[in-house]
Amino acid sequence: MQASKLTVSLHGYDNLTEWERHFHYVERYAKNLFKENRFAHATLDLANFQGSTPKQKTVYSFSMRLPENLP
Repeated sequence: MQASKLTVSLHGYDNLTEWERHFHYVERYAKNLFKENRFAHATLDLANFQGSTPKQKTVYSFSMRLPENLP
């Protein structure tokens, strides 16, 4: 099977764990809540192969502009 294109993807996630106090009759305990937030997603096509992929080692240089508001 041959590839049709070469793509680079950037996925940025941050994770947050919050601890909440819970009371059940006389027992007290903490329960954690896990939250995941995707703050960035970028995809860049490096090459489109029109029918055949290169048979030799090939270098694909690229640059990707990242959003300014990344944490």
